[in-house]
Amino acid sequence: MIPAGHLRLGWLAGFLFLADRILKWAVVRAPEHEFSFWRDTAGFGYWINPKLLLLELPPFFAFGVTLAALVLFFIFAVEQRIEFPPMVFIAAGGASNLLDRALFLGVIDFARVGNATVNLADVSIWIGLLFLFFSSFRKTRDKA
Repeated sequence: MIPAGHLRLGWLAGFLFLADRILKWAVVRAPEHEFSFWRDTAGFGYWINPKLLLLELPPFFAFGVTLAALVLFFIFAVEQRIEFPPMVFIAAGGASNLLDRALFLGVIDFARVGNATVNLADVSIWIGLLFLFFSSFRKTRDKA
């Protein structure tokens, strides 16, 4: 049985996945609509990012690496009994970006902050990584 708190986090991760897909759908349908604010350091628009971790890789190779990374993460997560919250956030973000790579041969980003472009899937992955990072400290403290 999944605890109620974890279930709420699962719904949040699902919401982030769905919101990410809807926003990507919107920017793909109207790529010419881009706007900036805050002295042009932030904005929204349509950017297709074929890179994987700043590496220039062929699109199908990047798709394969992303898929392999997700599969390996799940194998590791199951073997190490990683808690539910990090898994669900990383899975939601990874699945959305993987879907982009399959459909568009790159990841669709729609938010710009400085020189970086991101999407909600990236945010979901970072939330999962932060959960994983801080839960490792909690486990270490509990053992002491």
